[in-house]
Amino acid sequence: MKKNTATIWCTIFIGILLLIPASYMILKSHINTTNYENRELAKWPTLETTNWYRFPEAIDDFVSDNFPYKNQLVLMNSLANRDVFKDNPSANTIMGKEGFIFYTGETGNSLAQYKGTLKFSDEELKKIVDNLNTSSKYLEDRNCKFILFIAPNKERMYSEYMPESIKVYDDKCSTDQVVEYLNTNTSIKTIWAYDNLKRYKESNPEKPIYYHLDTHWNNLGAYIGAKVLCDEITANIPDLDFEQTNNSSYDLANYSGLRLVLEGKDTDYEPIGLADDYEIELDDINGSFIYHNTGKDDRRLMICRDSFTIGMRRYIGNVFNESYMPHRNEFETSMVDEFKPDVFVYEVCERDIDKLLNFRLE
Repeated sequence: MKKNTATIWCTIFIGILLLIPASYMILKSHINTTNYENRELAKWPTLETTNWYRFPEAIDDFVSDNFPYKNQLVLMNSLANRDVFKDNPSANTIMGKEGFIFYTGETGNSLAQYKGTLKFSDEELKKIVDNLNTSSKYLEDRNCKFILFIAPNKERMYSEYMPESIKVYDDKCSTDQVVEYLNTNTSIKTIWAYDNLKRYKESNPEKPIYYHLDTHWNNLGAYIGAKVLCDEITANIPDLDFEQTNNSSYDLANYSGLRLVLEGKDTDYEPIGLADDYEIELDDINGSFIYHNTGKDDRRLMICRDSFTIGMRRYIGNVFNESYMPHRNEFETSMVDEFKPDVFVYEVCERDIDKLLNFRLE
């Protein structure tokens, strides 16, 4: 009798295992299977693409990335963490007030900077100064102006929506250290966009300038950032009006696994009357942006960038005849000599301010 019962339970278990992929193949075209991760999902390994000793690991990657009902299972887990256990849906995200989601940072930098616990040592600050002075001299020898542009974390811009359980220990963090140290000890032109963004936010509280569900500024915030940069180098950026839309980016909704229930629930803006007659040679968000224009500012602008330039790129492309914006992950010093910029901008979000420890043109 016990043997028959065990057989029945084994049969039921195997049937369920078979039913999951079988039902998924039938329902696949009717459910959401969108890849919300900022990477290509793993493919089934072959001897042409995978070393034999990595086969078990590669198969595990494939199963994890392509498991049936993956989006739905991730959503159920995230909703349970958020609504049942009152916890953050993932290790990378923090559920804030009034629908805001915040980012801890891949290394915890965003959260540590918000708390004021992330600081540079004196030696590190001196190294940053040495790197930037060397880079500035390298560009000066090539008749090029150097500018450091720092974009604020959303945790700083909208700190009032951070959970009260997360305590701030010091109002100053590594970003404030760098800005103060550079302004005191160097002639490096540093654009810290926080004050301009804060003034706009306080004057227009009904218009968010960062996404609720993403780490980045929205199109309106990106315009303010681009205007700060252009005003600093006396480039003629047009005054624009904006209309509200519901189009938005969702990296934090993706990280938290809540994209399926948050789709279309963010605020964005589209510029009215922005010319789009520039030529786009390359527009790769993970690589480079290369824009050409005519009859605009004839200085050649290069921006060694991170993802915050994505929102600024069409404003920049509208201002300069030649603009080249390579991502820092693919940037090489040789690009400077090839492009011959008149203005070089190193743009960095403050959560990645420690990248200055390794950035050096020479």
